[in-house]
Amino acid sequence: MTRDIRGRKPCFPPRPLRNVRRALVALTFAALTLVPVANAADPMKVGVSLALTGGVPANGKQLLMALEIWRDDVNAKGGVRIEN
Repeated sequence: MTRDIRGRKPCFPPRPLRNVRRALVALTFAALTLVPVANAADPMKVGVSLALTGGVPANGKQLLMALEIWRDDVNAKGGVRIEN
């Protein structure tokens, strides 16, 4: 590592590393600002993991029917309102 006139190590990284770091910061900033955001009119999808086959399919099918009834009831009333 190079040293300055007094024999101390420099407190800043060499120029190539600073340029790489600046490029990474710029790319990260650009990626975060250009990410598409969901509009209020877009539906929110919710997934559920259910056992519909295998050893306990009856329990999963009952839960699926209950969730479908709940979904239809909530959607008939205008959906779930989420506010900030």
